[in-house]
Amino acid sequence: MAATTPRHTTYADILFHALVSDQPEILQVETLTPAVQAHIADGRAAGLHLVSVRWLTGEFAYLFAEPGTDMPAPEKVIAAYHQCHWASAVNPTENLK
Repeated sequence: MAATTPRHTTYADILFHALVSDQPEILQVETLTPAVQAHIADGRAAGLHLVSVRWLTGEFAYLFAEPGTDMPAPEKVIAAYHQCHWASAVNPTENLK
């Protein structure tokens, strides 16, 4: 399966178009799996601030903000964007044949 082509091609473009929110109606943590909720609870217990990073092109990620801030590190935002495209190129059932 061919990898999907990222719609934002430069680091500046990825960061410029990232929508960051800590609003509960955006995060919807209660809809996540128990394992993910536990990871989030551990991060929050350690004083980390959870945010949602989304792009209008459909990619999204949950990241912890950098300590003392309400924003994730730029390199983590860029990595999350690229991870979305890598994950969409992998067919998890392909190896079950």
